[in-house]
Amino acid sequence: LPALFVFLMHSLFATGRFESIRVGLNVIVDCVLVYIVLLKILSDNRLMRKFLFAFMLGGLSSGIFGWTNDEFTKAINISGAGAQTVSRNFGALSDANFAGLFYSLCIVVTVVVKNISWWVKAIFLVLFAIMVLQTASLSALLILFTLMVLYIILKFRGKSVIILSLGLLAFLVVVSVILAVPQLREIDAIAGLIIRITEKLSYIPRGRWDLLTTDRWDIWQDAIAAFSQKGLWGKLVGGSVVTVMVIDYSVMSIACHNSYLQSILNFGIIGTFLIYLPLFTIFVYRMLKHFSKKSGYEGDDIKMLQLIFMFAFIVFGFTVDFFID
Repeated sequence: LPALFVFLMHSLFATGRFESIRVGLNVIVDCVLVYIVLLKILSDNRLMRKFLFAFMLGGLSSGIFGWTNDEFTKAINISGAGAQTVSRNFGALSDANFAGLFYSLCIVVTVVVKNISWWVKAIFLVLFAIMVLQTASLSALLILFTLMVLYIILKFRGKSVIILSLGLLAFLVVVSVILAVPQLREIDAIAGLIIRITEKLSYIPRGRWDLLTTDRWDIWQDAIAAFSQKGLWGKLVGGSVVTVMVIDYSVMSIACHNSYLQSILNFGIIGTFLIYLPLFTIFVYRMLKHFSKKSGYEGDDIKMLQLIFMFAFIVFGFTVDFFID
């Protein structure tokens, strides 16, 4: 509710002033609908699992939409890797990183949620793995790795060290096989990832943090500079309009690519605390509550997914900016 209050104030007075009241009101209506849906499904584990299965179907539909529409495949030039081109399929979303996050969460949901046949899960996992690879999003692969580590810790607790060690070993074996077998290495999606990873690694010894972060480093510096130029009132309550949906180009020429920097520009220090302090507090509380119960308790799959989704928002926010849109 504190977050909803901040979004309401920003949508009406900031977005409403810069763009239109209609856009701000649409955002709030969407947000309220999300709250209403959550209030309904979170009270019923059976209904929640059905909703999660619908979420998986949504991910599948997005991927199929991308496969059948060339206009939703975007090619990027990798200048640091010999000006090679990598195609990125972002399905029904507007950005490959958002699509990669969506499919990564679909993979985690498929693994975690109960009452789905193993063969159905296997089919979904294969399809979502292909979709993630086709986004060529390094951010998505990193978040998928992070989320799976968190899931293993939540699920297996004390045994997680052994499982994570074996999983790392298996991962290294798979990577070695892919790199050693030309037929695997030359598959389009895998070849694109190899090109991107090779390019990124080449920037580290050169100290090119701007290129390593795909120009995010420079964008972050611009966001910090824009915040520092605000007066005391602007620093406290924000008021800028720098979102994925709407941007005031007098403040920034592009979205911040960082949820936290975006927050202090839009919502100020006070608004950012109202959004993130409850989020972090609830995350820690739910984590402690989860480990206070015996493993395999009723509804543990849903409780783990609540933690995983929240963690995804917290971590992914360091490289991609979120707003209600």
